[in-house]
Amino acid sequence: MTKSTWSRYACTGAILIGFFLPWIDLGDMGEFLEAMAGVAGAEFSSTLNGWQLAAGGGDNLAGDWGFVLFATLPLAVVIALRSNARERILSSILGLMIVLLLSPVPADAGSQAVPPGVTAFAIGKLLTLAGFAAAIITGIALQEDN
Repeated sequence: MTKSTWSRYACTGAILIGFFLPWIDLGDMGEFLEAMAGVAGAEFSSTLNGWQLAAGGGDNLAGDWGFVLFATLPLAVVIALRSNARERILSSILGLMIVLLLSPVPADAGSQAVPPGVTAFAIGKLLTLAGFAAAIITGIALQEDN
């Protein structure tokens, strides 16, 4: 396998794993609600991942277009399966735009803002963004198999 193939698989792995890791951490408020739900016999998660945001979880924090976050999964598969660098770069740019524009952002930034004290850039979101960014960089740097 070439460097390009390994980098495609690594980027796709980062994107897919990051999509299912927490994107939003509700912080102390979430931990309190999780404890209260446990006392009442219910379940509550103090974190939300990309899947939950796309499915409308967390009181629909991702907005009306949150379902488009599901598109990051097929875009990651395109990065892994296509050997054309141009297709990988375009898929990565589209994936970055989807994640940055449609996922909730910190409270002072606009309409899809999350409340204060909530971390809007948890490890899963950062890993997903890093996977797409690395796919762009390696697509440009390793164009041996166009």
